[in-house]
Amino acid sequence: KHPILLSRSYHVTLFDFERSRRALAQFNPRVLYVSYPFGGYDNKAIKAANDAGFHLAVTTVKGKVKPGDNPFLLKRLYILRTDSLETMSRLISNQPQG
Repeated sequence: KHPILLSRSYHVTLFDFERSRRALAQFNPRVLYVSYPFGGYDNKAIKAANDAGFHLAVTTVKGKVKPGDNPFLLKRLYILRTDSLETMSRLISNQPQG
């Protein structure tokens, strides 16, 4: 009920992010993005993501990214498997719902 990342120190979080980057680098050497585990983040997690070499991070906050948003606090769109292609198209193209 409480994301584990929030209970860890900056140094442990940095170590985890760096280890994750190394593990993923075997599949893609340019690992630039991270999603906060279980959506949990705080100021130390944001700093650790940046210090680990990531260029942006995705939260679980629902919404659209706008110019000027913090690249380590990006929102996301939620598209369900039951959503139609038309619904998905409207969401990503900024067309009004309804």
